[in-house]
Amino acid sequence: MSSEIMSIFLKIGIISFSLVSLIPVTIDSGPFIHARNSAKIIRILKGRSAIYSKNYYAHPDLPSKTLLLTEIPRAIGEGCSLLKSDWQHPLAKAKQGGGKPVLTIPGLGGDDFSMSVLRDYLNDKGFKPYPWLLGRNIPEIKKTTVKQMIDYTEKKEEQLVCRIKEINDETGKKVSLIGWSLGGVFANSLARKYPYLIEQNILLGSPLRSPESTNAWQLFKFLKLLDDSDADKGIEAWNAKSKLSDGQQVYTTAIFSHRDGIVPPSSAIIEEGQYGQNIEVKSSHLGLVYHPSVFNIIAALLSQDPKN
Repeated sequence: MSSEIMSIFLKIGIISFSLVSLIPVTIDSGPFIHARNSAKIIRILKGRSAIYSKNYYAHPDLPSKTLLLTEIPRAIGEGCSLLKSDWQHPLAKAKQGGGKPVLTIPGLGGDDFSMSVLRDYLNDKGFKPYPWLLGRNIPEIKKTTVKQMIDYTEKKEEQLVCRIKEINDETGKKVSLIGWSLGGVFANSLARKYPYLIEQNILLGSPLRSPESTNAWQLFKFLKLLDDSDADKGIEAWNAKSKLSDGQQVYTTAIFSHRDGIVPPSSAIIEEGQYGQNIEVKSSHLGLVYHPSVFNIIAALLSQDPKN
């Protein structure tokens, strides 16, 4: 057990610090949030989800600096709650996966290792998780314009389609996508274009609209890694990716948090309807990929038939 604990702590530390290695700040302390959201999972099974006014979309708010600067310590605290939970939630005890294929797509700056704890959990529950195998999710250009960023997402989406087809050919089944942050932008776009390949979509704190209202955007500008001189046209094109089309056939769940220090809820939620729902959790942005409540929600969603 001690070796497992050390392994998870090592992963949490490496993931957290590698994702924010470009941020020139020192974090001294911050609150550890041990969320207990078992009731959220029960609500999902009863077919209920959080419902938000459409006016919410029109008022994106930048997450506070306090939330941003406490991202790492809060994420570590959430990782500790993962160790404490020991997968003991009733939904997590059974092997409900049935070998369903699941592809994880990392966020900006992340790689396959950043979502390895989640894949370990899904594998333990009987699912068949796959890494994306496309390296670190970040443009190679030192200073990126908004148009170049959109071009980058489209290039990655083309590569992801090939990856999804490989998994589809191997398993003979549609693939469920779990996209964290920027990875969810890819997943949302792919679900609209290739519904015949994708079973369902789960988005974790993804900046689906108004990317300028995220702290990632502000940090990249501060570090002179982003040229937003073409922002107006670029943001319009980015926002177009978030809308569920009239003919949407892939059920999509957006998991978001008001405690997210990177992406505000106004950017991370989707329009609810027959093929979409929003679920709120109490988590940091970095903690979304090793938070026990998020893991249990994901297992509950993947174990159900999205058509029902």
